[in-house]
Amino acid sequence: MTHREPEKRTAEHALIMQLISKGSEVLDLGCGCGNLLLALTREKGVRGCGVEIDEECVIECLRRGLSVIQSNLDEGLKEYPDQSYDYVILNQTLQSVYNTELILKEMLRVGRKAIVGIPNFAYWRIRSMLAICGTLPLTEVFRFEWYNTPNIRLVTVKDFEAMCRRIGLRIVNSYFLAGKRTLSFPYRLFPNFFCENGLFVLEKVG
Repeated sequence: MTHREPEKRTAEHALIMQLISKGSEVLDLGCGCGNLLLALTREKGVRGCGVEIDEECVIECLRRGLSVIQSNLDEGLKEYPDQSYDYVILNQTLQSVYNTELILKEMLRVGRKAIVGIPNFAYWRIRSMLAICGTLPLTEVFRFEWYNTPNIRLVTVKDFEAMCRRIGLRIVNSYFLAGKRTLSFPYRLFPNFFCENGLFVLEKVG
């Protein structure tokens, strides 16, 4: 799933860096050009591998010396053994996946913990633009036109939390961001309205 990040570190990347323990085994799904994986390798000493469908991104990852596999996430992670990674990351890619339930379940089969970052389509600025302009908005999160967007699903914080409950995944920690910062009180009490991006740490129930 292609999502070409700018070279600068995003707020989501900085937060994920804090969540990953040093020396961990990490699988980064939809890794793009490898910005996050490269930072984790250099700064946290992780042993990591990326999965990406876009050929140009795969080539860039290899040029950077990263381990990467070209694969379609909609086919699952059947080539990976159970509990073979400490963390499986899926950041800003879930909205581009057709079989969302499969990939989330697969993440927690392969990894002990999953870290999932999503854009929140219920963010108040997006609601306002739809209401006032009557067109799909262009924002930092949704930066494509409707006719060329790689996003096939419009996910919200509430939708994601409800799906996790339904398929038996426990949300261990939640982080809500607007711009480059996590939401402060009292805004964090209403993340579905005030956050641009949600970041969730998941575990399997039971």
